[in-house]
Amino acid sequence: MKQILIVLLISSFGAICNCQQNQNFDRFLYGFNILEYPIETNEVFMNLELEMKTKHISESDYNKFLRNYSDHEWVFDDLHSYKYGGKFDVNSNIIAVLYRQDYMPDDVNKQIGEVVLSTFNHKGQRIADIPIAGGYGDSVTFSSIIDNSNRIEVKYIKYTQDSIIKESKIVKIQDNGKVLELD
Repeated sequence: MKQILIVLLISSFGAICNCQQNQNFDRFLYGFNILEYPIETNEVFMNLELEMKTKHISESDYNKFLRNYSDHEWVFDDLHSYKYGGKFDVNSNIIAVLYRQDYMPDDVNKQIGEVVLSTFNHKGQRIADIPIAGGYGDSVTFSSIIDNSNRIEVKYIKYTQDSIIKESKIVKIQDNGKVLELD
């Protein structure tokens, strides 16, 4: 009888924790606007700025849902900012979000801005993330158009002293939420 009671208590605790995690993830998703295809990633953030509807992602939400702890470049301090963008369903099990992360030191050549596409399952577990728009100082700019989850075109412009190089790649979000670069 004592063992059954312990099993019931452990099961109840697990259900409460899982429910709390889903509530936190739902609250996090609430900060993102709903997007419809085709999605021009730079326009998502320009429109938010123009409408004065830009919302900053809190440090706790960033750490809980977006932070890659092996990446020591993207941290929370006065030079870094993180902003909500938009969200769209990939399928009934996977949701994708776009957020912006910026690093703004005084030296313009060292500034970095990225629009990141992150995929999650509906429990709030991050599956993949990839920068799909932004710029790195004065050496690279890139933008993307999301036609649908199977076709995201990312266009790059690389600047050197002698030339401007334009490239593009196509990526897709697989049914399991992983992002795959197509040939």
